[in-house]
Parts: sequence; structure tokens; C-alpha cells
Amino acid sequence: MSDASLPGHHVLIIGAGISGLLLAQGLKQAGIQFSIFETEPSATAERPREWTMAVHWSLPMLEELLPEDLRKRVLTTQPDPEHVVNMDDKTKFYHGVTGEVLTELPSHGARRMKRRALGELCSEGIDIQYGKSLSDIVYTDTGVVAQFADGTEAQGSLIVGTDGPRSKTRALLVGEAAAEISSSGKILCSATSTYSASQAEYLRQQVPSMRPALHPNGSFYVIFPQDVSDPNPETWTFQILHSSMPYDFVGDNAARMKLFKERATLVAEPWKRRATLAGDAAHPMTPQRGQGFNHAVCDVYNLVAELRKMQTEGLSLEGAVNAYTDEMVKRGGDEVEAALLNTQMVHDWDRAMQSPLFTKFWTRQN
Repeated sequence: MSDASLPGHHVLIIGAGISGLLLAQGLKQAGIQFSIFETEPSATAERPREWTMAVHWSLPMLEELLPEDLRKRVLTTQPDPEHVVNMDDKTKFYHGVTGEVLTELPSHGARRMKRRALGELCSEGIDIQYGKSLSDIVYTDTGVVAQFADGTEAQGSLIVGTDGPRSKTRALLVGEAAAEISSSGKILCSATSTYSASQAEYLRQQVPSMRPALHPNGSFYVIFPQDVSDPNPETWTFQILHSSMPYDFVGDNAARMKLFKERATLVAEPWKRRATLAGDAAHPMTPQRGQGFNHAVCDVYNLVAELRKMQTEGLSLEGAVNAYTDEMVKRGGDEVEAALLNTQMVHDWDRAMQSPLFTKFWTRQN
């Protein structure tokens, strides 16, 4: 990436989650000025929920967005720093009643990373402005103004919402009703557990990365190591996910898919060529196939690449935003639909083995 500056352009990033931080790192390397704003009051604000994320086909993009010193430390954010990933590794899927192996699928070098640890790594060298809750977006003849609830404002040439699935940026762009998240009709429960030393050591040995299971009643289970870096096994944490159909579920899958397609048409359309979205703010996805974070990384990578063309090819800001958004809307919309279909199939015992989880696993959708 070039370190030459691009005068006259300033990107306003709303949201200092991992997508926003990766965008900041990529812009910094490209020499494009930016400011990044976060609703949380400080870097040390208490956020008790923690989870890990599957990283697979987007790993080369993630690494390229980071400077060399951070790139070398990306793998330290794994739950188990001693876990070695091999390209020929396979993941076993189990029958939730009998324990028999249903199938083994190639892992394609997939690994898990701790959300908090990766966020801390990506924040190094980035000046985050905390306590900034976006209240409005105002367009001018020369750019865009972000207005915040504390009465302050910031001017830029482009605003990018990376503020998660309940994105305020998205709500301001398309309206509260259109910005609402559609329900998948499934219930996902997550729990974090610790165990005795012997139990934890056994789990670490048996579950180096993930252990998924399907139940004939339509439930999906998976256990991951969350943090096994401490020398004391009694401190190790493991994450257990259980997703199922709600017992009072009513509705038709075809109707639900239709609703998702309608919502996908609203995602991140260019707004006066001065605003766009990325990551969960643009296309929140159901999690069973672990694609959401990888598409967020891809969004950021592609946006930085298009903005850099303003330096290298003389591309206009409008052209850069349009090119990025056109690709992202199609790719993100397709994956939202595919993720919903996969979730529906995974929770249907008769169709589960034909779902994208089993036919594609970690591989990227074409």
C-alpha cells in the first residue's frame, strides 16, 4: 500500500469496531486522511460479552490492511496461541444424539480469533474519538458533516458507517423502518464456561478449534475454545452456542426469504455519493457458516482499494464509492440470502446435510 498522501479528502468513520479499525489502518497506509468516532465513552468501557470469530478466506486481506508490525502479531489473537493450523485439517460434524461422526469437511486453513484481542491489536496507532454518538448527517456542496449528540460535528468528504448491525448511520441513510433488522426466525443462545483443570485440558485436546453437532430436533450446537492462553487451565474459557427454531415460531420460510431479499435491496445504496456502509452495518448475517466477519474484512479491503485509485488512476470520489458499493451490495446481499437459507436448512434435519454449511463449509460464495 502506498504511503503517499491524498490531499483534499477526509473519511469520517462511524464506529470503532474491528471493521472501522481495519478501515482506519488501511486508509492510514494509503495516506488518506480520516477520523474515527466511537459511541462508547472510553477505550476501557466495560463490554462483558466476548466471542471468537472464524477467519478463513479473508485472512490475506486482513493482513494486507495492517502495517507489518501488527501483521506479524495477528495470530497471537487466536484463543489458543499454541494451536497450529494446517491446510489439510478437517472439521468433524457430530450427530447430536448418538455422537457418531456425520461428516468431515476440509477446514481450508480456517482459524478463530478473539474479538477483543483483535480489536485491541487493530486499534494500535489509531486516534479514536470516544463518546461520539452520531445524531445526524448533513450534506454540503463540498462534502458531508457528521453531527454528534454532544453538540460537536466533523466535516469530511465521505462518511462510512461501520457501527454494527444496529447501525445509526444506516438508520439515518434509509430511515428507521427500513434499517430495522429482520428476524431469521431462529433463537441463538451463547454461554461461556470454565471447568476444572482436568476437564479444561481434555476439552482443549478434543476441541482445538471447534466441535459442531446437529440434533434431529432441528437444533445446532457448537463449542469453541474462547481463551486458553493462561497457564492455569481453570481460567480457560470455552464458548458454547446453541441455535434452534423457537417453539412458537409462525411464518413461512418463503415469505421470510422474500422479506430478506427486500431488505437486501436497501443495503448501503450510495447516498449523494458521500456515504456508504461496511460490515454488519451493511449486511448483518446469521452466523452458522461463519461468513459475516470475512465479508466485513472484504468490504474494508475493497473500499480502501477503490479510494486508492483516486491516487493511482485519478478516479473520482463518486466513482470510487459507486464501484465499492455496487460490488458490496451484490456480494453482501447474496450472502445474506445464502446465510438465511443455510440457517433454515441447518435447523431442518432432513435438509441439513445439503445445506451450504456442509456443501461449502468455509469456502467463499461465488
